[in-house]
Amino acid sequence: MVTMTEQPSNEQERKDFMGMGFAPSAWGVLLVLSIGVAYMAQPEGSMAFTFGAVVGGAAVMLGLPLLVVGLVIMLTRSFGHPVGTSTRRTVFFALWGLMFLGQFPRIFSSGSQNKEAFMEACVLSARAQATPDLETTFNVHKYCECAYEKVLEKRMSLSELSAVKDRNSIAHNEVAAPCVRYAMIGSATSGAVWGTEPVDTIPIVNTQNGFKLKVEVAGEEFYFIFDSGASDPVVSSTLEQKMERAGVIHGYLPEMSYEMANGELMPCKRVIVKNVGIGGFVLDSVVMAVYDGDIQFLLGKSFLDRFSAWRFLDGGEQLLLER
Repeated sequence: MVTMTEQPSNEQERKDFMGMGFAPSAWGVLLVLSIGVAYMAQPEGSMAFTFGAVVGGAAVMLGLPLLVVGLVIMLTRSFGHPVGTSTRRTVFFALWGLMFLGQFPRIFSSGSQNKEAFMEACVLSARAQATPDLETTFNVHKYCECAYEKVLEKRMSLSELSAVKDRNSIAHNEVAAPCVRYAMIGSATSGAVWGTEPVDTIPIVNTQNGFKLKVEVAGEEFYFIFDSGASDPVVSSTLEQKMERAGVIHGYLPEMSYEMANGELMPCKRVIVKNVGIGGFVLDSVVMAVYDGDIQFLLGKSFLDRFSAWRFLDGGEQLLLER
């Protein structure tokens, strides 16, 4: 009785890579699967780094099983019993399958690794740019958690996020600004608007330059021009010094550029001020921009938005505020 051993012919091996009986389309599918899972397993990074890591991962995923199959072919031939197509396929798929499935723990852990790296960088950056007492009025971890969720929601790149100091950027308006308000200790989200009455009507000074509102800061009253396009209230460095002496500054936030009505960009410090009064109300944790120079104080729509409702009455002669 003669035992037949499955052996591919030399001509077949020349036409079929590694003698495993795969059509070119099958190799294409394996290549696409390898590249796909290698890409998903990579942490976020630069485009060049990600491309190199994906190509390297896919090459190893396919190359190592092929190398082992080649060694098996060489060894079995040296003993005069070369393995057939089915055996070669089995060895290849066993190794490739193990490497393919081995990428999934990295895929599922990459999200948490990315978040940890983002949180660490965000917290370090916030603390490096602020005064030591920042966290008495501002929850840095809460801010970074919010920023991370916003970045995922907006599908923002690192280059877009780096423009956070630009007041006109998406990063500033849709990530930093809402997350700063969210993370303020005693901010409007915590109901930090006090008053003996739920509603108050405030007289307005109607000047050639616009509406002026009387605001109490550091125990003194000052007139602020209402600017619907302004974000944070803008004050002078002279008033900042008065606020420091009065002890109403809670802390400092990173510097930011503000665009004035004439289009000029002004770099300003930002302070967190407590006990800011308007009419019969007192607001806590008000972020103010400090301009180092002579300037008319500005009060933007965001300040009034701390109230549940507000509107102008009598053609701009009065302002109605609801706590």
